Amino acid sequence: VLRHLRRLIDMTSASGHFDHWPFPESTTAVFQSIYQYLDEHWDRVSPNIKAALREEPCVPIGMTLVKASRLYFRMSQPLAPFMFEVPRAFGSQDRLLKALGAKQSPAIQE
Repeated sequence: VLRHLRRLIDMTSASGHFDHWPFPESTTAVFQSIYQYLDEHWDRVSPNIKAALREEPCVPIGMTLVKASRLYFRMSQPLAPFMFEVPRAFGSQDRLLKALGAKQSPAIQE
């Protein structure tokens, strides 16, 4: 699963977004499966990999990957391309997304 996630991240490294999606499943479905697995096995993921995932853009917003630290569960107004609301499809992975850096809502200093 981690190799698959790495491959997805690498697919966007040059442009920041997916030029094409090579899988029959939607980006949402693929990332939901990855997040579900990571959430269920998070305690067994090494600290180095956890730290690396916090620094990687690994959450799809449309066809672009963003760092979880740029995500918020509640936003009063859209602030893209700097901050994004967690997509509803990933709301059930709140524990994992928080571990990766997502926050409840933006603070004034952000």
